[in-house]
Amino acid sequence: MVLQVVNYHLERMGLHGWLVGGSVRDRLLGVANHDLDIAVDGDVMALGRAIAQATEGRFVVLDHVHPTARVVWTGKDRPNQGLTVDLVRLRASTLDTDLQLRDFTINALAVPVHLTDWAPADVLDPTGGLCDLKQGIVRACGPAALTDDPLRMLRAIRIAAQFDFVLAPELRTEIQAQHMWIVAVAHERIRDELLRLLALPHAAHSLTELDHLGLLTTIIPELEPARRCDQPGGHHYLPVLEHMLEAVRAWEWIEQGLRADSATVIDPPLAVTAHPDLWAALASGARITASMQSAVDGVPRSALFKLALLMHDIAKPQTKALKPDGSASFYDHQAIGAEIARDVALRLRISKAGSEYVWTVVHNHMRPGQLAELSTRLSRRAIYRFFAATGDAGPDVLVHMLCDYMAMRGPQLSPESWKATVEWVNHMLDQFYNVPETVRPEPLVNGHDVMSVLGLPAGPQVGKLMASLREAQASGEVVTRDEALELARRLSSGEGKSSDVQGNDDVRAWG
Repeated sequence: MVLQVVNYHLERMGLHGWLVGGSVRDRLLGVANHDLDIAVDGDVMALGRAIAQATEGRFVVLDHVHPTARVVWTGKDRPNQGLTVDLVRLRASTLDTDLQLRDFTINALAVPVHLTDWAPADVLDPTGGLCDLKQGIVRACGPAALTDDPLRMLRAIRIAAQFDFVLAPELRTEIQAQHMWIVAVAHERIRDELLRLLALPHAAHSLTELDHLGLLTTIIPELEPARRCDQPGGHHYLPVLEHMLEAVRAWEWIEQGLRADSATVIDPPLAVTAHPDLWAALASGARITASMQSAVDGVPRSALFKLALLMHDIAKPQTKALKPDGSASFYDHQAIGAEIARDVALRLRISKAGSEYVWTVVHNHMRPGQLAELSTRLSRRAIYRFFAATGDAGPDVLVHMLCDYMAMRGPQLSPESWKATVEWVNHMLDQFYNVPETVRPEPLVNGHDVMSVLGLPAGPQVGKLMASLREAQASGEVVTRDEALELARRLSSGEGKSSDVQGNDDVRAWG
């Protein structure tokens, strides 16, 4: 339907158009693609407006300098819902020359728009992209491909990961030589490519590739000190940067076990290599998988989770202190690291909500391990406090514990200890998903009740009282409205306090 409209208006305006780039590549690979890229030898703005008007789409100007327009269709039950058409004017006098100016040969393919039922023989291929596509190679179109747009260095690795391709040797060498120029790229563009990469199932392998080529710590220089930061004391098997990469690898292995349709992990964690029969069944696996597939301001939650894993110990180098016995402590690294991680996320123009999610996971990543060492079955109050601190990210923080633990122990991981840790996490996940009276109880009273009964004005005191009442209710200390109001009276007058103490925050084995 849309291509028919495009072709009609091309003919009406005396223009020529070609499907290019991912539209052609993905069809040849048999991959679904709801985005159409069309190169045009004339006025793309007028063409885009005409298409949008004829199909009830929305017209968007993407670039005036290099004329590029977009038509999108949104809304449930609308024709073409979810489809995007990008229209770009040829950057050269001929299509062949335009294709040679593109990034990679597998994207430098074109088919005339009027060919609705085309075959590989119809594809225009001036750079050898069909051969590279068949062989699974990402190759630059020409010697200026990376200097024309340094973002292509990051995109090359993302595309290779997305399709399980390899970089051409000369492209790998060129990226290694030019990696520092990635800093010239706008943060928003780096963000988009990095998050697309992190959303892929084998991102850990690609992150290691980014590091080997010099891109990872050029994009996030705060990670560089972690490369040389070892962790003496027997708890951690790897230096900090390798440990954080291994934690991402561990999550991808765990996620594979949760998704029946998941491909085999191509780069399994060290613990799994040493113990192939490790058990990782999460009782709430389907819910976790669904949650990770959801979006935070349009960004896959799984991508943000991997970003948090990648930075969870980012402050260890600056907090490291050697003890007389030769071991090391990293006091408050989770709090300091959370601030650094949030700053990195904001610098990359990740949304406030996405950046706060990263902060929450990093800031709380030690809590589960500390709580697990205190007790195999926590009090209702301790469970409530954990989820009150972590909110909707609570299950993710628990899964982070498993990733951190697997990466921490490496091949020295005890299968029995691992199984016990998984069972503890399963218990906590069960509390979150199935015991709302402990995690998020329906309030017995509200702020207006407290102000009315106690004669208090609105203000911070009421907020503190309500927080104490919610905690007392979650712990079972109060179960009726009258009991809640009586506790509020005692707390307000200083005659009583909500019982129990905070858990120990200085458990050495976790972090």
